[in-house]
Amino acid sequence: MKVYKYRSCNRDTFFRDLIALRRNYFWSAGIKTLNDPCEGFVTTNGYNSDLNIIGRIFNTSATSDVTDALNQVVKRTKEVGIFSLSKSYNEELLWAHYGNSHNGFCIEYEIEKLLNSNKVKNPHSFSVDYSKKVPDINFSDQKDQIGLIKKAIGTKSTKWIQEKEYRIITDNPGIYNYSYDAVTGIYFGVRMENNYKQLIMKYLQGRGINYWDMYLEPNTYLFERKPVEDSYLSEITYLKEITDRISNKKIRFSIVNKSYKTFFKIGEIEIEVKDKYSISQVKQICRLIRKDLFAESVKIFLRFYLEGKTDAFVPWVNIIYEDGSYDIEVDGRRI
Repeated sequence: MKVYKYRSCNRDTFFRDLIALRRNYFWSAGIKTLNDPCEGFVTTNGYNSDLNIIGRIFNTSATSDVTDALNQVVKRTKEVGIFSLSKSYNEELLWAHYGNSHNGFCIEYEIEKLLNSNKVKNPHSFSVDYSKKVPDINFSDQKDQIGLIKKAIGTKSTKWIQEKEYRIITDNPGIYNYSYDAVTGIYFGVRMENNYKQLIMKYLQGRGINYWDMYLEPNTYLFERKPVEDSYLSEITYLKEITDRISNKKIRFSIVNKSYKTFFKIGEIEIEVKDKYSISQVKQICRLIRKDLFAESVKIFLRFYLEGKTDAFVPWVNIIYEDGSYDIEVDGRRI
């Protein structure tokens, strides 16, 4: 499924958004920072009624533990991070409100790849429901915490229905990296300046991204798209090959596995190469990995294997990259 994020492209935010695209991360916002002051509104009338009935049936008032448990879950929903998206790229009000009156752009993501990123482990994600009433929690909601979270922070007033919102819920607000190929397209607003379009294409060259211009169908209120030729078609495939700064030859590599320990800010990555490159060339790959995959890390463990010889115990090159310095072993010997 495709989902979309509208960006304003004003002078204060454009380069921030461009860097986030280049380095493959999104910002998951705290619920209190969102533009709807009614976020997270719930009532507990049904729950309290059910609890009173149970108390009368069993002639007990020992329900405080149950109530405390519910309160803890509701409190937790206020502490999560939310990445808000839309299921539409051509909603005119979204372009007006979030796309800087059509001067901005819209990012297209493949949701499955976005969810399977190295830092977003099994996040909750769902389409937002729209209702005329604030959602009411009842006793049975305790059995399904995911459903309770969705009810609490996945319900909005029907006045927001045109947003067709889809949400990714993370454990906490903050930066979350994703696989670069989760971005599949960029849509340019009707009024977007050409120099901004060119900068986006330049920063994202080699990724095989589709670009589109939005336009208004004559004599209608309908916004449609038309393909735009990439101004920076590149022979270099992003995160699969780079050009050696000295020899100007291609250095090809393949990322086999990657993982990231969020709390410790430690990245681990396994890379397969066809030939034995020089240490200088290997370091060039390391720098790219650090910049675009593990920008928030304090330490990265990199293991390089020769093609067809991916033995988990005997990497060709083993590197610990920390604070800009390298601890390197080649064929088991430290250099």
